[in-house]
Amino acid sequence: MVKRMFFLFLMVALLFALSVNLISQEKKEIPKKAVKLVEKAAEDIKAQKFDKAGEKLAEAKELAPEYPSVYVQLSALSQQNQNQDEAMAYLAKAYELDPTSDAIVHQYGILILKVAQQKMASNDMQSTLAMYEKFIALPGIKAKMSPQYIQVAYTLAGSYLQANKPDDVIRYANEVLTTPGVEAAKQQYLFSYFILGSAYGQKNDSENSISNLKKFLELNVENILPVQYVGMANFLIASNYFVALEGEIDKMKKDDLEGIKKAAESKADMVKYLNDALLADPTNQDAKFAMAKYHYYCQDHDKALALISELQAAVPGNNDYKQVFDIVSKAKEAKKKK
Repeated sequence: MVKRMFFLFLMVALLFALSVNLISQEKKEIPKKAVKLVEKAAEDIKAQKFDKAGEKLAEAKELAPEYPSVYVQLSALSQQNQNQDEAMAYLAKAYELDPTSDAIVHQYGILILKVAQQKMASNDMQSTLAMYEKFIALPGIKAKMSPQYIQVAYTLAGSYLQANKPDDVIRYANEVLTTPGVEAAKQQYLFSYFILGSAYGQKNDSENSISNLKKFLELNVENILPVQYVGMANFLIASNYFVALEGEIDKMKKDDLEGIKKAAESKADMVKYLNDALLADPTNQDAKFAMAKYHYYCQDHDKALALISELQAAVPGNNDYKQVFDIVSKAKEAKKKK
């Protein structure tokens, strides 16, 4: 309760200061009586005389309906009455009347984030993301509220990665990385490269996927993020190489074993990333399976069979493992006969 009262007092103080600043800019164009009414209303709100403030603001609105400070104070009053939708509408009106005001943009941003937090607390993620996008769209907010901007853009990027919307992921992750001072927000800074690499992977853009994931690994030398992400980054890099390799192999004749072997050996970097992925997470079955297939393409059948046997023991009855085991076994026998 004390924290809530302190927050409300802080909001009132900010809005009072905002009103005074706006009034000083607008006195030449606004009727003096309207200016005085808004000034007095701001004082009433600060003194918690909400009924009197409401009366003064209603009169000021009649006198000067295009006066932004009226709506700023009406928003403050609505917040005191716990009517967040109305408070948002009033600040939206103030912003509409004066979108160039740094003070209004800043205050609007604060309220949008407050409403977003309430939506998130009620598990309304769709509305939360909509509020976050509204915040990001505010002109100048990136420089004025950069710590909050970083967190909001980061949350949007992560949410859209889960929703398999790579274009949105790339947009918001880049917003994070181009925000002044982002390096100080180490987790968001580093993980944005991981998110970008994953998103480009969803778009089958191997070059950008690999470059961003490598950047993530390069910057995470102090292991700021958990080791599981290091393992995932290494595996995703290897996966990009593996997809490229299998694309080449698909274009070859099945009996061109030497050509397949050379193609696999040209992707030897993949082995390093698969090993690093397994070092970070020895239970990564996908990494082991990719490694087994790589050894098969290189005609190292014993290593391939050893890995597949290990996987079959861990997951009995897996058809993919059985199919590849049979293929490798036949290839081994055929090689012996030559």
